[in-house]
Amino acid sequence: MKVIICTLAMVMLLLGGCQSTVTTVLEMSTAGQETAAAGDEAATTEEATTVLETMEDMDILTKAQEIAILAPDTAETTQTITDREEITAFITSLDLGQWVPAQQASDAKVVGTFVFSQEDSIKMGQSATDGTLHEVCRLVLYEDSQVDLIVGPLSLPSEIPAETAAYLREFF
Repeated sequence: MKVIICTLAMVMLLLGGCQSTVTTVLEMSTAGQETAAAGDEAATTEEATTVLETMEDMDILTKAQEIAILAPDTAETTQTITDREEITAFITSLDLGQWVPAQQASDAKVVGTFVFSQEDSIKMGQSATDGTLHEVCRLVLYEDSQVDLIVGPLSLPSEIPAETAAYLREFF
């Protein structure tokens, strides 16, 4: 549970989540740790689901300026989505509210990877960025309707609806 909460906090920070959202996630983390310590697995899953719903409500992934689609056996980009409307449609199709936290798929075959990138935020004293896109997270799709949202060294493995998995498979 702690890894899930930390991952989501990192995603929110990296993709521009507001401070109040990060505070909410950290509060959920504390509650989730207490629940896990009490041994209530159902409640722990419910906490993780609540965090995923919070992530969906914040629309944090829509700040991506590019989604690169990588072939499963190579790191080669097969397609790139840069159109704002297409990115929004892609994020909406992920149906984040229906994701269920799951165990890491250790032996599942990778179907492909989506890499979300955006420019750095404009910092005080800057009038513009240099236009360079930086990777903020990866979404790895597995054959068994599972995904792994990866932010740096942290990951959030989740079970996704069959319709969402079918939509994502169409890119490969």
